[in-house]
Amino acid sequence: MAVLLLVWTRPRGVNFFGDAEVFWGRARDMSLHHLPYRDFLWEFPPLTTPVLIPAPLVSERAFVAWFGLVMMAAEYGSLLVLRRGRSRDDALALTAYWTIVGLPLAAFTWFRFDFLAVFFATLGIVAIAPVARFRGQVTAGFAVKLWPVTLLAAPVLQRRWRSVIVSLTGVGAVVLAWYAFSPSGFREYLRYRRGTGLQAESTLGAIRMVMGAPRSVGSGALVTDAGRFAHADTVAFVLLALFAAITLAAAWRRPVAIVPLIGALTTAVMLFSRILSPQYLVWLLPFAALAWLDGERVGTIAFAVASLLTTVVIDRYDSFAAGNRFLAALVVARNVLLLVVGVRLLAMAFAARRLPDERVAGQPEDPLTDLVAFDL
Repeated sequence: MAVLLLVWTRPRGVNFFGDAEVFWGRARDMSLHHLPYRDFLWEFPPLTTPVLIPAPLVSERAFVAWFGLVMMAAEYGSLLVLRRGRSRDDALALTAYWTIVGLPLAAFTWFRFDFLAVFFATLGIVAIAPVARFRGQVTAGFAVKLWPVTLLAAPVLQRRWRSVIVSLTGVGAVVLAWYAFSPSGFREYLRYRRGTGLQAESTLGAIRMVMGAPRSVGSGALVTDAGRFAHADTVAFVLLALFAAITLAAAWRRPVAIVPLIGALTTAVMLFSRILSPQYLVWLLPFAALAWLDGERVGTIAFAVASLLTTVVIDRYDSFAAGNRFLAALVVARNVLLLVVGVRLLAMAFAARRLPDERVAGQPEDPLTDLVAFDL
C-alpha cells in the first residue's frame, strides 16, 4: 500500500521511480514478435524479464507500483529467510538492524532489480551447511545480477564439486539464454561494462569527482573522464580475480567462517568495479545484518554510516551531478567505509568466528545449524 500511495501521489520526476519508468518503456516492446527470433534491446539478465511481463498491458504508474511491490516482497522475503529457525531475540536483533539500516536504502532500491538478487543470495547463505543442496541459488542470483556468483566460494571451500559444476553449468546456460533472448541487449551490456570513463560513484570515479574531472552522461549513468580509462573494467576484473584467488588460497587449508568471507568478496566486487551504483549497497545488507548478530560492531556501524551517506547523496543527486565537491567527498567517504566493511568481514572470516546459520569450513556438523538449512 505504501508503494501504491507513493506512485499515485508523487510529483513527476521523483528520482526513486526513474529506473522503473525506464524499465516500463523498454519492456513495452516485448511481445511474441520479439521473443526470441526478432531481437529487441534489453540489456539485463534473463530472470529480470518475468517482472516486466505486465508492462505492455498496464499504464506506467501501475507498472511502477507492481515493480515496487515485487521488490518489497523480495526484500521482506530475504529477511524472513535469514530469520527462519532463530530464537526470538536473534530474530528481533536481525529485524532491527535490517529495518534501521536497510529501509532507507530500500526506499529507492525497491525500484531496481537488486533485492531480487539479494533474495536468492540469502537462500544461498542458508544453503551453505552441507546438509543442503547448494545449486540453484547461484544460477538464479546470477540471472538477476551477476554478483551472487561470489557464493560459489562456499562449495569450493567445502569441496562440494558437484554443486560447483551444477552452478557453473547453470551460469553458462543463463549467458546463452540471455544472448538468445536479446543479442543486441547482450552486446549493449558488454559495451557499457567496457565503456570509457569512470562511473562517478565508483572508487576511482568519486575521487576524480572531488578533483573536478569533466563529467558527462553515458548509458544513463554519470561518468567522469569520458574517452579515457578504456581498459579500466578489464584491469579491475583482473585485480578482483587475483584478490579472490589469493583469498580462497589462504582459506583452503584452514577453518574459515564462510558467510563473512563471501561478504568480503562481494564488497571487493563493488569496490573493484568501474560501476558502483548506490543501490548496490543492499548486496551487503544480509552479510552486515548477520555480522551484527554475531557481535561485529566496527564493520556493521561502518556499513550503517555508508548507507546513510548514500541516502544523503541520492537526495541531492542533481547537485552531485553538477559537480558539488562536498557531495563527491561524501561518496569517497562512503567508499572508504565500504572498504572498512570488507576488511572487517575478511577478519571475521579468518578468525573463524561463526555466524549463527553457518558452519565453519572443516568443522563437525552442528545439528542446530542443520535445522535452518533449506533443501533446494
